Amino acid sequence: MKKSAKIMAATGVVAAGALGLYLASDKGAEARKKIVTQIEKYKTMASVELKKAGLTRVKEKLERHKQGLEADIAKIQSVIDKLDSRRPKKETTATKVM
Repeated sequence: MKKSAKIMAATGVVAAGALGLYLASDKGAEARKKIVTQIEKYKTMASVELKKAGLTRVKEKLERHKQGLEADIAKIQSVIDKLDSRRPKKETTATKVM
């Protein structure tokens, strides 16, 4: 079941619960408590699902940016290596003495 379908189902349950509260008789205090408890449970579940979906999207976006940055770093390193290979080698003091 897709996340959006779960959220819609939870919304339907919340609406049904609210209607049940409205239509419950005064003698049904226990039933109203159970309905409120279920509504809170489904609201929490929907909230958690939305947060997970959001975090997943953020994680995927960060991963794409990370891959792009790694590719950029590899290109920069390649340019640095080419420049280093063209630079004349500096003589060290040990080679000058000999």
